[in-house]
Amino acid sequence: MSLRPIPARWFEAVVPRDMATGAIEALAGTGKVQIERLEGRRRSLELSVLREGVERFREIERRFSAHWPQPDFDRPQRNLPPEPLLQLAIEAFAGWESEAEHLINRLAVLGDQRDEVDFCRRALRQFADAGIDIRRLQTRGGFLDVVCCCAAAKQEMPIFEDVLALPFAVEDSACRLALVRNPHAAMFIRQMAGQNITCTRFPDWLSFDEDPRGILDARIEELDREVRLVDGELRKLAEKYGLRDRLAEVARIAWLVENVDALEASEHFVWLTGWTVAADEGVLNQALEERQVSALVHFAAAPVGRSPPLLLRHRKWIRPFELFSSALGMPGENDADPTAILALLVPLLFGYMFGDVGHGLVLLLAGLYLKRRWETARILVLCGLSAMLFGFLFGGIFSREDVIPALWIHPLQEPLLVLTLPVVGAITLLSGGILLNGLQTRWREQVGGTWLGDLGFFLFYLAVVFSFVDPRSLWLAPAGLIIYLAANAEQDRLLASLLGSLGHFVEIALQILINTLSFLRVGAFALAHEGLSNATSLLADATGNALGFTIVMVLGNLLVIALEGLVVSIQTTRLVLFEFFVRFIRGTGREFRPLPFPPSVIQGEDSERKT
Repeated sequence: MSLRPIPARWFEAVVPRDMATGAIEALAGTGKVQIERLEGRRRSLELSVLREGVERFREIERRFSAHWPQPDFDRPQRNLPPEPLLQLAIEAFAGWESEAEHLINRLAVLGDQRDEVDFCRRALRQFADAGIDIRRLQTRGGFLDVVCCCAAAKQEMPIFEDVLALPFAVEDSACRLALVRNPHAAMFIRQMAGQNITCTRFPDWLSFDEDPRGILDARIEELDREVRLVDGELRKLAEKYGLRDRLAEVARIAWLVENVDALEASEHFVWLTGWTVAADEGVLNQALEERQVSALVHFAAAPVGRSPPLLLRHRKWIRPFELFSSALGMPGENDADPTAILALLVPLLFGYMFGDVGHGLVLLLAGLYLKRRWETARILVLCGLSAMLFGFLFGGIFSREDVIPALWIHPLQEPLLVLTLPVVGAITLLSGGILLNGLQTRWREQVGGTWLGDLGFFLFYLAVVFSFVDPRSLWLAPAGLIIYLAANAEQDRLLASLLGSLGHFVEIALQILINTLSFLRVGAFALAHEGLSNATSLLADATGNALGFTIVMVLGNLLVIALEGLVVSIQTTRLVLFEFFVRFIRGTGREFRPLPFPPSVIQGEDSERKT
C-alpha cells in the first residue's frame, strides 16, 4: 500500500496501419491504457475526418436499427484502415436499404393491421364483460355504424353530439363505443383524430353471424405468419450484405472516433503513444496477440514537459474512501494519498457521533444491500460497524440505555469527557497532517528546503496544545517559531522575507488552533444523538401502553437514524475536507483516465449477464 499516488508509465507501440483500430481496441480492453498523442514527429492520421461518415451511419441507424441483427464481435475484422472500412460498411447499408425498403413498409402495414385487429379483439372482450351484445348493435350497411374510440390515459373523453356512446375500458384507456350515422362515420373519426383520440371501425370482413372473436384470432395468426415471412426475407438480406460484420466494424470505428482524435502515422505504420498502469510490456503484448495484431510495444521515458496521470490504487474495502481523497482534486505525484488513513478516520468519527448498536445495525444492513450496485456503499458498512462498536461502549441500542450495559460510559453522564476526547484525537490527526505536508515538501525538493519550516511549525503547535496540560511546554513555542522563520528566510532580502514568513505563520497558527477546536463538534453531536435517543425513549414510556410505546419507538428511531445520520455524515465530510485535508492536500495532479472498454468487451459483458 503506497502513501503516494501511483504515476502511469509512458508507452509507445508501432502497429501496421491496417491493424490500428484493432490494436487500440485490444489495448483499451485491458483497462490500463490512456492514449495521448505525441505530436511533431510524423504525419498525423486525423480520425476526426471519420466523424462525418459515422454521423451518416447514425442517420441510417435511427431509421432502420429495429430491423438489423446484433453485431458480431467474435469474428476477426478485416485488416483495412478505418477510412475504407467505414466507406465499405456504409455502401453495404445503402445496398441493404434499397432492397429492404419495400419489406419494411410491408411490415409497417401489417403492424397497423394487427394493432387494429387486436384492438377490436380486446374491445369485444370488454363488451362481453360489460354485458353488451355487439351483434344487436352491428348494423353495417344500414342506418348506424359502430366506432370504438379510445383516449390516452388520464385524457378526458369529450361528449359526442348526436352520437350514442357507451363507456368501456381497454387496459388504462378511457373508451366509448359510439353508434354513428353511417354516412357520417368517416367524418366523425377524422374529428376525433384531431383531438388525439384513436377511433377504430370494425373491419368489413368481420362477420357477427359467427363467433367474431374466433374470426379475429384467426386473422391475428394469419398476420403473424406473414410478419414472420417478411422477417425471414430481411434476415436473408442481412446475411447477403453481411450486416452483423459491418455493424461490428462501424461500432469499433465510432468508438475510436469518440475516444481518439488523431494518431501519428506514416504510409504503412501508426504510432500509438500514451500512458499505462500495466506492470510491463507483456500485459499489453498479450492483449494484442489475443486479437492477432502485430505490434512492437515498449516502455520509454516520458517526453519532456509531460507529467504522468496518477492512479489511486487500494484494496477493495479501502477503495470507496478515494471519494474523499479526490474531492479537492487528484493529489499530485509528490503529494500524500490519505485514502488508507481515511478508511480508519471516517468510520471512527461517524461511529463516535452515532453510537447506537441498533442504529449501526440498520446502516450496516443498508450498506450490505446497496454495495451490490454501488461500491461506495461499503463506507456505510464500515460506518455501521463503527456505530455498533460505540453503541456497546455507550450502552445504547435503538435509543434505549436499559437493555445492554455500557462498556465505557453513558455520554450524557460524562459530557465533558465526551467533548474533550475528540480534541485529543484532533491534535493527533492535525499533527499527522503537518508531518505529511513536511514529507511532501521533502519529496518535491529532494534535498534541503523548507521541510524544516514544517517541523518548526509542528514543534510550535505541540508546545501550544500541551501547555494546557503542562504550562512549562509553552517555552518550546519560540523555538518552533525561530526554526520556521530560519527555514523560510531568504539571504538576499532577509527583513522582507522574515516579515512575510511571520505573517504567514500567524495566519496558519490561528487556522490550526481553530481547526483543533472544530473537533469539539464531534463530541457535541455525540451528545445530541444521545439526547434525541433519550427523548424518543421518554416519549415512548410516557404513552403508557404497548401499542403507543411500539409506534413511538419505531417512528422515533427512524427519525433519529434519518436526521442524525444525515447531519453526522455532513459533519464527518466537513471535518475531513476542511480541517484535515487543508494541512497538506494541493490537488495538483491529473487523474489517469483509461480508454473506455470497446464495444466487443461491453457486448461480451452484456451476454454474460443475460446467461
